Amino acid sequence: MKKIFYPIIFFFLFALGLKLSAQKLNAYQEKYVRNVIAHQFYECANGVNFESGMANFCIINHDTFFNPIGYKYLFQLKVDSIERLDHSMFHGGNFKRFLFTDSQNIYLLGGYGMFVTHNNLEVFDFKSHEWYIKSTTGAKPPFVSGFTFKSGNYVYTFNNIKCGNNTEPDEFNQDIYRLDLKNFTWEKFENLNTNLDFVFNKVINRVEFFYTKDYLINIVFDKFIIINPKNLNYIILDKHGFKFKDYSTSIQNNHLYIKNKSSSEIFENEQVFDIDSLYKSNQSIAVPLILKPNWLQIFNLKYAKRVYIILLLLLFVYVLNYVFKKLEKRAKGKIKIDETQIPNIEKQHPLIQVILSSTKKEFTSDELDTLLGIDYMEQESRKMKRHRLIIQLNEIYPNLLSREKDQSDKRKTIFTINKK
Repeated sequence: MKKIFYPIIFFFLFALGLKLSAQKLNAYQEKYVRNVIAHQFYECANGVNFESGMANFCIINHDTFFNPIGYKYLFQLKVDSIERLDHSMFHGGNFKRFLFTDSQNIYLLGGYGMFVTHNNLEVFDFKSHEWYIKSTTGAKPPFVSGFTFKSGNYVYTFNNIKCGNNTEPDEFNQDIYRLDLKNFTWEKFENLNTNLDFVFNKVINRVEFFYTKDYLINIVFDKFIIINPKNLNYIILDKHGFKFKDYSTSIQNNHLYIKNKSSSEIFENEQVFDIDSLYKSNQSIAVPLILKPNWLQIFNLKYAKRVYIILLLLLFVYVLNYVFKKLEKRAKGKIKIDETQIPNIEKQHPLIQVILSSTKKEFTSDELDTLLGIDYMEQESRKMKRHRLIIQLNEIYPNLLSREKDQSDKRKTIFTINKK
């Protein structure tokens, strides 16, 4: 009898453990959480993504906890039920924060909210049911919103971005910071991982991070970066079949699901990436994250810098030689410059010709976004891109685009083309 009874008990406990560690809320749990958020933030609850993998879920022993991104709510999942643990009254915003556990504690690090990108380390107190800021020492990062992950007793963060809220320049910090969770001391390293420079491209709106069961994923433009926190190795893949226009994502264990939200473009409704298989099949191109370079890496880095300097010097000599020969030729032949052959600077940017050839003179924000080819972006991203393009185009073609308030609706802006 025991031989039959024990396996049944073991199977039940195993199934229960799987249930608790799942990275997906059931229908009842999801409705419960959305109602809690809606009680304070109303319709904002409808837009919260509950399927962001380990960015939402964390596990301590056999207990599974859920924290919706951007809020301080903390829930404990109990098979098919759910219990709210926090007594928090103020939530504000805490988007792009890093959720992790260590020594039976739940932490939130960094994030953006209330127009601030901060570097706070917050810990949840299970006795008071409140979040508190945990004191840290050492070379603390000025802001945390970038590559952030936990590996062993350390938390690493680098290539962090501070949003300027479209009122001041965005700030970028490439340095690598490491937090020792034993003594909560920060240490700073120069970022020598130059092959990740394209990520640090000063473009906020398309940089996204995803946390699966075992990996951190970064998607920017047509690049896939997969970091393995267990061994601090990463791979960089080009495109890999990813379609970038108007998508939503969900995560289950190590699978990333990407769904098309656009009704105007026809392709597969859902793309599935098995990140574990993707990483292992490309393990031959994995690169270690450099913190303190060994002697070979130091030699290679120094050698690379020397080669770079030599190439710059050779280029400089070549340019000087070219200029001197041109000047000498002009002096001998008394060559006169035909000003009509000087390229028109107005043709240096293709969008200028698109704008000048338009039959309309006045545009709304949406109409101008369509003309500039940025209407596929999200609202905030479009606003930032439009602002930068107008500045850039007006520098090349002075006063090409001007803006003023719509007299019929002061909340709206009208953009006018000023042709010479």
